[in-house]
Amino acid sequence: MKGYFQSMAAEKKIGKKKRLIVKNVKKEDTEVCESTPEVIPLDVHKCLRYSLSSSFTCERHLFLKADASNICALLVGNVPSYLDLDVINGFLSEFVKASIDGVFPLRSNSASNRFDVGQLTIRIVFSSPEGVKEALAKAETSGPFIAEKYGPFDDTTTIQAQMASYHSRVVDSDSLMKEVDEYMNAHDEEAAAANRAARKRRKVADEDGWITVTKGSRTSAPESKKMREDEPLSHQDEKRKQKKVDVAFYNFQIKESKMKHLNELRAKFEEDKKRVAMAKAARKFRPL
Repeated sequence: MKGYFQSMAAEKKIGKKKRLIVKNVKKEDTEVCESTPEVIPLDVHKCLRYSLSSSFTCERHLFLKADASNICALLVGNVPSYLDLDVINGFLSEFVKASIDGVFPLRSNSASNRFDVGQLTIRIVFSSPEGVKEALAKAETSGPFIAEKYGPFDDTTTIQAQMASYHSRVVDSDSLMKEVDEYMNAHDEEAAAANRAARKRRKVADEDGWITVTKGSRTSAPESKKMREDEPLSHQDEKRKQKKVDVAFYNFQIKESKMKHLNELRAKFEEDKKRVAMAKAARKFRPL
């Protein structure tokens, strides 16, 4: 029995040692987590000042913010599309010691989401999270930087580009008249060719022997040779060509026809009256 109790006491000591080891391991883990870098706040927004060149001295701003998806990345907004990405890289290299691994465009505020139009949002990836912290800490106290010192840029994409696009749409009178003359000449040639083709088709019968009569057909169709079988039809055509008698249909036509007939009777009466007077004057026998 004495040996049994001694073995139980030894197991308890071993269990205490195991628990102490586990507790020590947990303390070491907490010390390691405490030594990790601090989490960068995502709600911090900073401005970086710059100007385009010595001639364009108006102060502009880039908006900086930490990237929630990558602790080593920095989001930069309000980047003009005509500004080269190497220029932004040069701005940050002036006050950030950490090296930059890459600069990537994310999106544009243009309707087509094209990277050559509008304002861009880009992602800058540093080699360590310290680069993001340092960029946010020193952004507002650094600058303003001059963009032309760090790379080329096309400054004609703003008001000058709008002026150039406006002037390109305005055509001078000489070139406009030349374009109109060329268009009208081509149209006249097409219309003349269509008229010639239509004239040719007027005199050409189709497979069934019919000739299409159109609004522009001024000439009658060529007469076909009459065969003996068609001779009875010619007599019917002659009957149809009898002289038409005008019949008054409307009231005003009836009135006009009556007035015309009355005028004819009056004219005939005057002629008869003159003829009688001439006959009286010409007779030789005068009783009185």
